[in-house]
Amino acid sequence: MRTVFFTCLFLHFLITSRAELPKSKSYDLKSQRLLIQISGLFNFTAAQGRIDLDSAMLLACENHNLSFLESFDEDFAKQNTSPAFIALKSGDLISTKSYLGKIDIRDRINLSLGIGAYYLSRVGSKQNDLKNALKFFYYAYRQSRHLKAPDLKYRALSMLGRYYVQSGNQLKSSLCFLNVINSALVSKNKLSIADAYGAYGSFLPYGNPDKLAYLQKSFNEYLAVGSKEKQIEILCKMVSIDFLQNNRELALSRLNRMLQLQKEIRFKHSYYTESVIAWIENTRSNYNRALYYALLSLKNLEAVGDSSFAGTAYLRLADIYHQTNRLDEATVSYKKAMKSFENGYMQPSWYKTFSNYVYTITASERPLEALALIKESIKHIPPILPSDKMEIAINRAFAYLHLRRSELVRKYSNEAAYWASKVQSEEQQQDVLYSYALIANFFARINDFIEAKKYLEKSSLLPIEKYNYLATKLIFHTKYKIDSANGNLAASLDSFKQFKIAEDSAINAQKNRQILEIEMRFQTAKKENDIKLLQNEKLLQENRLKQEVQAKNITFVGSSLLLIIVGLLYSRFRIKQKTNEMLISQKEEISEKNNSLEELLLEKDHILEEKESLIEEKQELIVEKEWLIKEIHHRVKNNLQIVMSLLNSQSAFIGNDVALNAIKESQYRVQAISLIHQKLYQSENVALILMKDYIPELINYLKESFNIRKTIRFKMDIGLIHLDVSQAVPVGLILNEAITNSIKYAFLETASGIISIILDRPEPHKYRLIISDTGPGLAEGYDLSNLTSLGMKLIAGLSRQLGGTLSIESVHGLSITVIFSEINIAISKSAWDRISNMSA
Repeated sequence: MRTVFFTCLFLHFLITSRAELPKSKSYDLKSQRLLIQISGLFNFTAAQGRIDLDSAMLLACENHNLSFLESFDEDFAKQNTSPAFIALKSGDLISTKSYLGKIDIRDRINLSLGIGAYYLSRVGSKQNDLKNALKFFYYAYRQSRHLKAPDLKYRALSMLGRYYVQSGNQLKSSLCFLNVINSALVSKNKLSIADAYGAYGSFLPYGNPDKLAYLQKSFNEYLAVGSKEKQIEILCKMVSIDFLQNNRELALSRLNRMLQLQKEIRFKHSYYTESVIAWIENTRSNYNRALYYALLSLKNLEAVGDSSFAGTAYLRLADIYHQTNRLDEATVSYKKAMKSFENGYMQPSWYKTFSNYVYTITASERPLEALALIKESIKHIPPILPSDKMEIAINRAFAYLHLRRSELVRKYSNEAAYWASKVQSEEQQQDVLYSYALIANFFARINDFIEAKKYLEKSSLLPIEKYNYLATKLIFHTKYKIDSANGNLAASLDSFKQFKIAEDSAINAQKNRQILEIEMRFQTAKKENDIKLLQNEKLLQENRLKQEVQAKNITFVGSSLLLIIVGLLYSRFRIKQKTNEMLISQKEEISEKNNSLEELLLEKDHILEEKESLIEEKQELIVEKEWLIKEIHHRVKNNLQIVMSLLNSQSAFIGNDVALNAIKESQYRVQAISLIHQKLYQSENVALILMKDYIPELINYLKESFNIRKTIRFKMDIGLIHLDVSQAVPVGLILNEAITNSIKYAFLETASGIISIILDRPEPHKYRLIISDTGPGLAEGYDLSNLTSLGMKLIAGLSRQLGGTLSIESVHGLSITVIFSEINIAISKSAWDRISNMSA
């Protein structure tokens, strides 16, 4: 809808996907670092304080599928191939730290700096991350001093300087960087001096006047040593300062220098720079150059294949078309930009694009269509930020202005003014001032000159000389209307002249032959590319025709081979027919011999009948035995229930909490055993327990007993395992003790957590039981070799009863692991068949 001083400049560079950009991997290390620095700085500037510089660099690394270590310095990047740094790159801190005791002192210092950088680079680093970063940086600094290695010492100091910036201690940060600068000056190494100046200038606050001075010193040193990648990086940082100081002329000069250097080093991602140049030229009303660089940016990003940047490129082109009053072309480009922003969009960018798109539609005398689009969009993507709500209200007011609905123009103009007053971001104040100018113009056009004058005064701080003709046209048109209404003819005439000059600029820009020539040049290049594509398509078609001919030849040869095969099969059929006749005669001879065997078979059948009757008698005895065993299990279960009832009755007369807890724990243990006998009684198999059914029921009982509801969640991974009673009872008691212990003690501070139970078969004839929780674990200094609590002693004793091994770990919670062997059980074939059927 309008040009924005600072917000729109870099905001769209943050809208990137996480896919690898095709050309970044073809760069050498210096160019890869340059790509990270340029895109990372754009991310940082676009975020307007939402993320710190290190986090912006990390985002750039992820966008271009490069290691985050490359955003720090070349030494980190060179060590990416070592196993320790590969583990660090993947985020495996446990493996990374394990290398610290296995490598020499220099590598240990470098790895410590890398680990500290990892903690520092986390987006929105928490206080604990900063503490860890400081610990590793300070260790590296102490060790480098002890080793008397100045190169490592200065790297450690630089990382400490970055740490203090992120932790908010600018004084200590400056002391670290100045120490590095003094040491570099003593060494008289120009590259080290340039690096030291650049690091200090990069991490000074933007309001510090020394920031630009140190960056300029760094640039001069890099210029002396001929490091073009570093010159571009420093120029990019200086450009960001130029924008903050509203010095666009100097920014444009530096950007042109950057672009020339990028061409010299064959840097493919020049569209970042070209897009910013297009934006500046557009604000200066140099539409021919703006259009040239916008089209060039679009062409280069297509060559690289960076579809994530297409939204920004099309938005830049659409703004230029809008400024030159070419509304149809602007509408097409805005739609392309919005389509590119649809996936993974950042709301401010999407709304800025949508706002410009809707404004262009209204300006094309389609206000009803614009209102319908606004209504549809806020359903799917509701505006959240005050600036977005301000944009929506202004677009509605503009549409109703075209519909001559004065009351609705007033309503939405006031709504826009309300949301404008809620915008707190300093970088968006230019947007707010321009919004007041628009609101003033709306009121002037519905003849409410009091409100128009009020909002025009609010927009008086807007530097219209820094804007293109649209801003100038808007301001002077409003002044003209107000002065005319107040009878101030001299001021009215002057404002009208300024308004006509701006309007003539629009007409001239629309008819500018240079713009048309530039567009024709790029369209011609595009047509040439289309011709090449058609030629390639023709070659593909020719190849397809060749393939079709080959397919026909193959079909002919295949048909011939098929006929040969059919002939061979018929010949073989005739041979087989003759063979069958011979077999028939032989069969008759065999049948005669079979008759003599029938009598023997009759005798065999009689013997088998007797055998079957014996088997049936045996089966009846087995069924009777199994029924008796089930009855025993039922009675044992009932007896255990009586014991639990007695314990429950006894607990009602006990006032001692220790004794009461002991009785309750005994009840849980008895219930764990009782459930096993209940399962055996209810199951078709009286010898084995299906643990997949037993364990959830035991857990439900404990959950109800402790009334934990949803505060503690259980994760179960139980294999299809059957255990004999001799093993199921100890396993049930171990589960009871471990889960009860976790429920009672693991979540005293958090009141919520997760208890995990795993029962699987890690290898043949072996079972593994794991009970773990996410609590704080055992107390520090707890002696695992000297178990004092009854529960732990029971677990240890039951593990020995199973003939297994017990291990207890206290890392990120408590984990109890019991590994025991499968026992051989003599069991009838019918029982095994029933187990198999249940498993299926």
